Amino acid sequence: MPSRTTPLIVLAILGGAAITMACGSSSAQSLSTPVGDAATSAPQATATTQAVATPTNPPPAPTSTPVAAATPTAAPAAVAPAAPPPPPAPAPASSQAVTLNLGDNFFGTKELTVPAGVPITVTINNQGQALHNWDVAGVVKSPFVQHGQSQTVTFTAAPGTYTFQCDVHPKEMTGVLIVQ
Repeated sequence: MPSRTTPLIVLAILGGAAITMACGSSSAQSLSTPVGDAATSAPQATATTQAVATPTNPPPAPTSTPVAAATPTAAPAAVAPAAPPPPPAPAPASSQAVTLNLGDNFFGTKELTVPAGVPITVTINNQGQALHNWDVAGVVKSPFVQHGQSQTVTFTAAPGTYTFQCDVHPKEMTGVLIVQ
């Protein structure tokens, strides 16, 4: 056995004998050390092995650098082509102006036709001597108009046929408003 202390590496246990290899010398040696009590043990086999070069300083343990886990990204959703914008709504007709002349106990026009959904401006001209107005049931009612005066009313109506009258002369002064 060598006189100096050398590290030993156990390579195998064969037949009750530990096979060790002394390292650190210029020539590797194989040693056989019986396992157990020599007085009671049966003769042990001695094995010879080839020297295996082992570094005196073990290599550093591999280190790992944390790697950010890949974040799964969803595939872009299939995008349907954009629908063309709806056509612009037709521009409403500009307001329509109508003049309605009134005389004593009559309307100058007994039937008026106007477009639906657009502002209608009606100018009431009282050409008679008495007080008059224009009342379209459920749609519009003008203020009373004095002799020689005018009043203007503006309204928008849904399609339909409406009756109108003068509230001072409801039996004599009547007419029809057609909205289409």
